[in-house]
Amino acid sequence: MNIEPQHIRVKKGAIGRAVVVAGDPERVVFISHFLSRPRVVNRHRFLVYTGYYKGKKVSIASHGIGMPSMSIAVEELHALGAQTIIRLGTAGGIAEDLVYGDVVLPTYAESTPGGTIGEYLGRSKKRFFPDAKLMRDLSKNLEKEGIKSRYGGIFSSNAFYAEGKISKKYTAVEMECAALFALAKLRNFRAGAALVISDSITNKEMSRMLNSTEMSHYLSSATKAVLGTLSMYA
Repeated sequence: MNIEPQHIRVKKGAIGRAVVVAGDPERVVFISHFLSRPRVVNRHRFLVYTGYYKGKKVSIASHGIGMPSMSIAVEELHALGAQTIIRLGTAGGIAEDLVYGDVVLPTYAESTPGGTIGEYLGRSKKRFFPDAKLMRDLSKNLEKEGIKSRYGGIFSSNAFYAEGKISKKYTAVEMECAALFALAKLRNFRAGAALVISDSITNKEMSRMLNSTEMSHYLSSATKAVLGTLSMYA
């Protein structure tokens, strides 16, 4: 499918083959500090930087909140040349032993049938998978950075303020990965995710969501691992 990007207004060549995406534009700025020669290539709707990590061209893009916004960003990034996309995001813990800063690597992402994904694939399918090799490489790079990660199934929610009703069978909850993984399968590109725990819906002592400044402490090493992984695919 050929699309004409309406929101990321750049020419082909401005976006690297390997891209890290994050919901929060502040996190995109934070990640850009790890690149050499970073430059803003788009400010319209989605903030996008392109630079170099270990000599490899990498881009960083915001994707907004929720699966509709994620799908627009990913469709346009792929149309502009992205072949590998990793979401470096936050998630709410469901597994009771998760603590602030823990990293969850999704084995799958489920969502309620219908909605954004239903517009693409119909209502029958609700479980979507990341690229297995990409996730193994990401796990190894997290380990090199001294980060203990864990695999688990996650739920991609459509309603932030209704997440307390989500089944406890999932490890964590967020709002975008199911769309990312579904589009990766549909459009034939690699996708993965590293999710840093920012709060918990099961542990009352972690009910407060950490802000961007508080999360930066936990995100530094995870950022290096994600960029290191992407540099292998750039």
